[in-house]
Amino acid sequence: MKEEKNTNDSNNKKKIIVLGGGSAGVQAALRAHELGAEVTILESDRIGGTAFNKGPAPVRTLARAARLRADGIL
Repeated sequence: MKEEKNTNDSNNKKKIIVLGGGSAGVQAALRAHELGAEVTILESDRIGGTAFNKGPAPVRTLARAARLRADGIL
């Protein structure tokens, strides 16, 4: 008997939950998404973390968050 392999990529995708939507969490989520994972970010407040929302906002973090949003992750 020949075993059939499931070639549906959506069933083989890794599912990752990132805790925290600060700069490190956004970076981790973006990288996981680039590697093909299905990503969920859990954040208790607002995406961006303290530096973005209450202090100096690094342009890279803002750009990456916008990219995540455009990709439908956020």
